[in-house]
Amino acid sequence: MRKILFAFFVICFFGLLLTGVKTYAKELPVTAESTDERSCDKILDDDEETTESFKRGTKIKLRAKKEIVAVYIKFEKLPGKWTLLDGKKKKRCGKKGFLHAYIPVSGNSKTVTIDVPRDGMEIADVFVFSEGELPDFVQKWRTPREKTDVLYFGLPAKEEGTDFREMLTTYIKDKSVLLQTAFFMDEYPPESDSIHDLLNRLWEAGIERYPVFGSFSYPTPEKEKKDKKTDEKADKDADEETDEEEVTQEPSKEPEDVIEEQAGLQFIEEVLDRFAPQAVICYDAPYIAGLAKEAVKYRDIVLLDRFDPSVDLRESIYTYAQREERAEMEAKRAGQTDPVPKKDPETDPMASRSLKYLLFIIGGIAVCLILFYIVTRIRKKKYTHTLEK
Repeated sequence: MRKILFAFFVICFFGLLLTGVKTYAKELPVTAESTDERSCDKILDDDEETTESFKRGTKIKLRAKKEIVAVYIKFEKLPGKWTLLDGKKKKRCGKKGFLHAYIPVSGNSKTVTIDVPRDGMEIADVFVFSEGELPDFVQKWRTPREKTDVLYFGLPAKEEGTDFREMLTTYIKDKSVLLQTAFFMDEYPPESDSIHDLLNRLWEAGIERYPVFGSFSYPTPEKEKKDKKTDEKADKDADEETDEEEVTQEPSKEPEDVIEEQAGLQFIEEVLDRFAPQAVICYDAPYIAGLAKEAVKYRDIVLLDRFDPSVDLRESIYTYAQREERAEMEAKRAGQTDPVPKKDPETDPMASRSLKYLLFIIGGIAVCLILFYIVTRIRKKKYTHTLEK
């Protein structure tokens, strides 16, 4: 009897351990078809450079051989609000404005359907997954944090751009320092990489908060040609040959030719007002750094306008985590019971992880107590039965 009980406890113990082992989600082979009979090959080729556009009202049906628990879509352009049909359920998507969107679904169906909104939809890639932990390339972006410690300003640029991993390891040495990124535009210079590259580099560096983008844009030959036509109407004496030569010139990629000074300053000040940082990192381009220097002139903000590995921002700023800790201590002294808002497990990863571990431990203890009670009752009944004999 003792051997049976011992074996039973061993099986239960290892069963509890196995419940804590991670299972990894598998990318499911998927087929896609659209109601407008447009080919869907480009959205399934895992190539960000190939895209497909779909018109209003089109339905794109994704089928897999197993139940789908998550859909991951890389849009070429933000589609606005749209709908995902999960079996008989409708899921409203697009409110957060993520170009790379992760959408969890019920997991009860092998088919999901994308309902294209009225403005159409241009998609680069689509992936679907089974149950388990997602692979690293899936970007589960979180909305920008409204209050942050450090704010990064920059331009989307691959060549001579910021190495975000180096920036994090140099200035943001731990997650207690909150970082938010902001870019003047959501596009690369003409004939350069797409914005997908920027999001990929941010995610790979460990940045989980979605960047803020300004409304500036690089000039293109089409835009310049349109501007020249407007100028011709305003000035009839303009030299047509000179205009034609200027139209065919390569569009400028310099920040000072794209971002007007007052408009650039206004963008920086609006972002500073929104996030209230204590430090600003801005060393991508001298022109942008100059705008940032002007914007923080009368603010109590540390400005890093050049890369300096000797700087430790934790010694230069008073982080929000430190402020909350101090507020909690002061509240305790004043006799308050709940001075600081509790962390939300849905938005705070550390709180969520701690809650999972706590529930796992409580569950293990509960199972052991139940088993102990059952074994004790069995032995007691057996002992009573022996005495009766």
